[in-house]
Amino acid sequence: MVQLTPTFVLIVGAVLAAGSVAALAWRQRPEPGAVSLAALMLAAAWWSATHLGTLLSGTLAGTLFWARLQWFGSVALPVLWIVFALEYTGRDQYVRAPIVAGLSVLPALTIALLWTNGSHGLVRETATLVEHNGYLVLESVWGPWFFLAVGYAYLLAAVGSLLFAQLAVGSSFLYRSQAAALLVGAALPWLSHLVYLSGLTPWAGLDLMAASFSGSGAVLLFALSRGKLLEANPSASRLASEFVVGGIDDGVVVVDSRGFVVDLNPAARGMLDAGTTDVVGRPASDVVPGYDPGDPPAGSDSEVTIEDEETTRYVDVRVSILKDYHDRVVGRAVVLRDVTERRRHRQRLSVLHRILRHNLRNEMTVVRGHAVGIADDHRDHASAIEESATRVMDLSDKAAQIERMAEGSDEDPPAISLDSTIANTVESLRSEYPRTTFVVGELPAVACGSPAGTAIHNLVENAAEHNTDDEPTVTVEAAVEGEAVRISVTDNGPGIPPVEREVLEAGGETPLRHGSGIGLWLVSWTVELLGGTIEFAENDPTGSVVTLRLPVLGRDGADPGTRE
Repeated sequence: MVQLTPTFVLIVGAVLAAGSVAALAWRQRPEPGAVSLAALMLAAAWWSATHLGTLLSGTLAGTLFWARLQWFGSVALPVLWIVFALEYTGRDQYVRAPIVAGLSVLPALTIALLWTNGSHGLVRETATLVEHNGYLVLESVWGPWFFLAVGYAYLLAAVGSLLFAQLAVGSSFLYRSQAAALLVGAALPWLSHLVYLSGLTPWAGLDLMAASFSGSGAVLLFALSRGKLLEANPSASRLASEFVVGGIDDGVVVVDSRGFVVDLNPAARGMLDAGTTDVVGRPASDVVPGYDPGDPPAGSDSEVTIEDEETTRYVDVRVSILKDYHDRVVGRAVVLRDVTERRRHRQRLSVLHRILRHNLRNEMTVVRGHAVGIADDHRDHASAIEESATRVMDLSDKAAQIERMAEGSDEDPPAISLDSTIANTVESLRSEYPRTTFVVGELPAVACGSPAGTAIHNLVENAAEHNTDDEPTVTVEAAVEGEAVRISVTDNGPGIPPVEREVLEAGGETPLRHGSGIGLWLVSWTVELLGGTIEFAENDPTGSVVTLRLPVLGRDGADPGTRE
């Protein structure tokens, strides 16, 4: 008659729990480790179920028969444990038929010796039945091969546990919790077995390991249902280790087969402006710009724009498929390359090309036309030639400034005094444009990057040069706003033509739409280089207002003054 003792109930619970884990793991195929975990838990269920057979047999022959069957599960457990550990942690290159067969040689010999034990006694020297709580349990005196088999099993269990311990120490919180659950689930039966081997168990011959699988099953059931065990798999992170290198400039985000972020390198954290804990475990489509949650082909790429309150960056997004050593797709590596400077450089070259081809050709056409007629009216034509040549030289000078600025864009620009720079700029332009009235408001005594001088000069010069009012006036004002300085240039001329503003805002010129000069482009690129912003507005009743906001590098302590 079956005695419903706590031990019996625990063993029945172990069979049910281990079987449930095996079924849930099997449903997660083809996730790495799913099949091996299912086989591992089936072996655990087999161990517990056959131990029930030993308890219910009632005879020595029957108990020995069930005990021999139990060994199929006991020798399979350590091999399946290390196979699962290798697959789950992304080392499945070692899970090959020759290696698994090699690991299984000693367990297979153990089974063979067990079933022929009567002729040599290498596994079990003697066996007797003793009574415990109404059950007859097997008490054995073990032979030398038993201890060799047990030592080998503990060696495999230790190696697999070390792999999970390494995962627990060196991974994100998501994987640490998974590894901890696996280590706890494995520790319960192995510690119970150690108690059994030590003879410290209060019940002679009772194998506590069969009952301990109920605890292991409960832990793994929780890990599967709530801890995303097998769903968010660390193998994708390990297989992309050659991508996730801390020192590279490109950002790399590793996505598992279900579309969740599992790892990212420091460059990616900087581009996404987020920490690892803010991103790992979230859907990649929510945190990675330009990532397609569908099934992008290997090598697919796109360019996306990342905007924040201060800057606009252009990022090339490239998706690579990650496969394990058995050609199974386990995730994707999303490489984020900041192409802002490359795009700006290409934009500058494109604009320069069009300006040089269009403006210089037009100007030189004027030069040629007047040169033909210079014999008829030397003074007028000579004057026109001189003016046109001056404009050509001005274009050349501005192009040279852009070239120098591009060459030095990777270096931190030295600081200049803003108030002195504006004062010197206005003073130099007074003689060049004597009809224009220049008004300079209060100027703060702060320092900005040296390219700011180029932007201010071109902005004020443009406002004076194109001012057709009867009484042309250009006003320059500046004020500190937090960590930036606002510089406004206001004129009462005809205003900046819409086409000029459109090409600047569009970021490039087209064959049918282009600006007439390079000055505003130079201003725009200089502001970008300094990490500032530029805004255009209309003045009332006529003219325009151009506002620059540039970072302040320091304060030089000079008293602001008013100059006119």
